Amino acid sequence: MALTSLQLTDGTPVQDADYKLPVAVLAVVLAGLWLVAVFLYRNRPRQVRMVRYGYLLAATLFASMWITHSSVAAYIGREAQLDFALQPAFFLPLLAVALAFLADRAIRKDEALVRSADRLR
Repeated sequence: MALTSLQLTDGTPVQDADYKLPVAVLAVVLAGLWLVAVFLYRNRPRQVRMVRYGYLLAATLFASMWITHSSVAAYIGREAQLDFALQPAFFLPLLAVALAFLADRAIRKDEALVRSADRLR
């Protein structure tokens, strides 16, 4: 799977199977959501909400990537012997969820620290 098409190992595009554009759009929306969340540092409750929405979007992205991969592999595998390997980039949404979880914990700790400092004033 390339960015714009589905290609064989020799680089020729597969004409019968079209590229799944919603997967790419979902990846761009997820990246934009988490980029916006980075710049919401002044409004931590909204930032946490954006990160948590990102969890759902990243899980949806991984599921749609898996479904797309499986359906294309089944389609191509009917006609010929199919040999494939999942690249590390396939699992990036799972890594993004793990990093978002760490960010969520850090944002909540920061909010607790700010609230405790406000109580001392």
